[in-house]
Amino acid sequence: MSKEIFQLISYREEMLIFWGISRRIQMVKTNLMRYNLAFYKRKMRNHLSSTLKRQSEISEQLKNIIGDFSSFSDSLPTVAREKILHKAEEISLGLYRLLGSGEKVWTPLDWHQDIISGHRWPKGKFYKKYNQVDLSNNADVKLPRELSRCHHLLYLGQAYLITHDEKYTREFTSQIEYWINENPLMYSINWGCAMDVAIRAANWIYALGMFLESPLVNEVFIRKMIVSLYEHGFFVFNNLEKNYRNSNNHYLSNLSGLILLGLLFQKTRYGNIWLKYSIPEYYRELRSQILPSGASYEKSISYHRLVTELAAYPFFVLIRNGYNVPFDIRFRIHKMFDFVANYTKPDGLAPVVGDMDDGRFLPFSIYPNRDHRYLLFLSTVIFADSHYKPLVPIDAWDGFFLLGPDYREQFNQVDIKLEKAVSAPIPDAGFCILRHHDLYIFINNSGAASYPDQTNQWGSHAHADLLSFELAFGETSFLVDPGTYVYTSSPKDREMFRGTKMHNTLMIDQMSQHVFPGDNLFRCIEIARPLDFQYIPGNKTEVFIGTHDGYTRLKEPVIHKRIFTLDKESYTLNIHDILSGSGIHEFEWNFHFDTGVDFEISGNAAITCQKSGINLKMEFYATFPFVMEKHPDVVSKAYGEKTNTTTLTIKANTSAPCELKSHLSFL
Repeated sequence: MSKEIFQLISYREEMLIFWGISRRIQMVKTNLMRYNLAFYKRKMRNHLSSTLKRQSEISEQLKNIIGDFSSFSDSLPTVAREKILHKAEEISLGLYRLLGSGEKVWTPLDWHQDIISGHRWPKGKFYKKYNQVDLSNNADVKLPRELSRCHHLLYLGQAYLITHDEKYTREFTSQIEYWINENPLMYSINWGCAMDVAIRAANWIYALGMFLESPLVNEVFIRKMIVSLYEHGFFVFNNLEKNYRNSNNHYLSNLSGLILLGLLFQKTRYGNIWLKYSIPEYYRELRSQILPSGASYEKSISYHRLVTELAAYPFFVLIRNGYNVPFDIRFRIHKMFDFVANYTKPDGLAPVVGDMDDGRFLPFSIYPNRDHRYLLFLSTVIFADSHYKPLVPIDAWDGFFLLGPDYREQFNQVDIKLEKAVSAPIPDAGFCILRHHDLYIFINNSGAASYPDQTNQWGSHAHADLLSFELAFGETSFLVDPGTYVYTSSPKDREMFRGTKMHNTLMIDQMSQHVFPGDNLFRCIEIARPLDFQYIPGNKTEVFIGTHDGYTRLKEPVIHKRIFTLDKESYTLNIHDILSGSGIHEFEWNFHFDTGVDFEISGNAAITCQKSGINLKMEFYATFPFVMEKHPDVVSKAYGEKTNTTTLTIKANTSAPCELKSHLSFL
């Protein structure tokens, strides 16, 4: 490239050219691996045979890296023991609940099937040759991939540690051997995404660690499993999901898996390479993906939970193995736990903001999907967070596998510090959480870009939900985010659930705040930008002011400004919507009620009909005529599931500028 041409090309274009060349090199490299697969397999086996020679050596290496789990059942609470054994028994009987499938008997397991739609990806194809996502059918590739993450093997392992019943070992070994036989390296749908490969490897490593004392886990089995794990590391390292602009949870999962695999195989040539690559990259990604507040830059609560696991669990492993983790990395991980504490509702559950696909890294314990408090248990131990201690469940046994056998003693040594819930403005993520005792309001004005100054790319798992909010009082959630439901199995539902109409905010002229392309369910053409973030604290009131430009693309543009005022003396919330602009528009406000919360309309008010506990009264005032409607709707609290509920809609055809005031009180 000549100097003149080089100077004419912008840095961005230059990097795109470089990235395109890198991608082509990667494609050539992938094809070389495909056609020389036998050579690479032979090479990997030679690496292993010269290092990890005996079963005892492999077992000792595994215990050094992740710990000795033989004392797991010694101090396990009865309730935890019962949960684990019940779950393991279901797995032994072939009962699975997978991403909205409901309870299904699946024997023998089909690693290549979407259990809900019945669609089956053919066996034995090179992973690049699959049509992974076909929007013309209702198949969801997440289903076989989720099963092949093998989270369920952790419960078989824990059940074995409790009972030493070899039926759990037989189920474990048969599933591993079946998976390896059905999914040769790079030849099945379950090699289609390096993220799933890395997560599977991590779950296999910990599950194997739980079965080390079983006589059925003999040298032949261990070597077969270890060879496959080595192949997993080889695959992940050669299929890293690193993005030119900014990477996401996929790349972080690649690195988290490689750290574990690198530690396990650090005496081999490839394992040493993986370890030396993954640790500094892991630090780099945490510095990039975690905002100063501790929130993940993908603007989703569910994904924040996943990313917290992907960030914190390797951190625990590195500490166990004597690594000096940089202070700023420790600080960021600590802040991630802070964010979890901030967003946890009074009932102990997380709000539903942005995409929710129920993704996990290593789900040791068994809790409701939206209960993230086990993370606060870990933080209480590792960071001595005394103010978290009253918030966490007492049976969070993740700590045993991540922090060591004395995790409960360490937890008990932390003093309890009772603090009243306080509000938390989080401007770098665009969130503001208003609290006063049991009153909780989560306000979202985040936008869809990963960083606040980005305007031209869809880089997160956010929805078209600027100035939407969730409202809870004590154990009752009144207004909620309806969730995500599904991704590729229903493009229509995907677009609906991430659209503005399905959120507690204003929609204008039947248009979403973002423009969706239609042929890509994870991007948008135009992104609404947050224009203002103001939090004003006070002894009697707290105020949040937010603005966005999502409707300035209209022929007659409108700016939406929303002011939330929490009156702490009267426990009331006032919402003031200010619409500046011109022209006559169709304005539509939606308020989505939680399942089981019904309401009636009376005049200019909507009042909930709770037979016990408190009720919510919403009164509306405007200088223009409006219509209030109650209609059936749905919410999704877990991936693949939806439940009937009701929604309040306020409609008006009027000219801008105009204003609507909402007064929310509790009876």
